[in-house]
Parts: sequence; C-alpha cells; structure tokens
Amino acid sequence: MTEANPEKTPEIKSTQLEEQPTAVLRETVPMNALKEFFGRAYQAVMAAAEQQQVQLAGPPFALYHGIPTDVVDVEAGFPVAAPLPWPGDHGE
Repeated sequence: MTEANPEKTPEIKSTQLEEQPTAVLRETVPMNALKEFFGRAYQAVMAAAEQQQVQLAGPPFALYHGIPTDVVDVEAGFPVAAPLPWPGDHGE
C-alpha cells in the first residue's frame, strides 16, 4: 500500500432481511463439476417454477454448506414469489 495507491477496505454491513421462499437443487458435487451443476440446477429450478406457475423473484444464487474439499455440498436456485409445492402435495 502506498499513498498514491491506497488499498480500499470493503465496508462490511450486517442486514436483517425478510424470509424469502426459494427453490433450489442441492447436491454434493466434485469441485471440477460445479459449472455443469450450476447450469443444470438453474434450468431445473426454472422449469419446475414454470410448471407450477410460480414466479421467480430475484437473481440466481448458490449456497455452500460446510467446508469444500475435492467435493462441495451446494444448493443453487432462485428466490420465488411463493413456495413450490412438494411432489404429491395437493394443498391439504
């Protein structure tokens, strides 16, 4: 770091958000297969939301569970306007 080029420290904030339903695909994936997983996950979630007539409500995201090694426990999907029904759920 120099006076002519000081490094900027990012500002980190904590924010409270309202609960948001999401639709995701979660798998344990080899690190070298993440790109394929993300493409497949996002397509599957979009297709399920369209089939169930549920609107996507924001940009795609990924959430990593645990510490990755050569594999990672990851979910990828979208926030949705309403929860997608579980298979076999008929609103009972």
